[in-house]
Amino acid sequence: MKILVIDKEKENLLSIKKTFEEERGFHVDLSYSYEETTSFLNNNKYEFIIIDFNIPSGNEILEAILKDNKKQKIITLSEINGVSEKKGCDYCIENFNKRRLVKKCTPQDILNIIDIFDDFTCYFKNKFAE
Repeated sequence: MKILVIDKEKENLLSIKKTFEEERGFHVDLSYSYEETTSFLNNNKYEFIIIDFNIPSGNEILEAILKDNKKQKIITLSEINGVSEKKGCDYCIENFNKRRLVKKCTPQDILNIIDIFDDFTCYFKNKFAE
């Protein structure tokens, strides 16, 4: 499985890469910036993209990902509510194929979400129900 991980914290990236490669044999590309991410996206296809949404240009990176493939499987690591707060988690799941984890998750937590991605309901689902 090919995965792109985007984060500004090198330690987080290396921890995820090491765990994913050692435990599952996944191929993991690491990106620290918008420019790097767009280069990876132009030259590769990924089963999953994992992004810390709080990084500089996080919104622009997400837009670039979705412009290329609106149904790309994305796991965001963030506590920012964004679209979820305005339109509800169902909107993101149905329109963007995106799930969100609270940032202080472990690489193993992320692997668990990859395993159950299609059946996973993010932590914030129904939190913003009107």
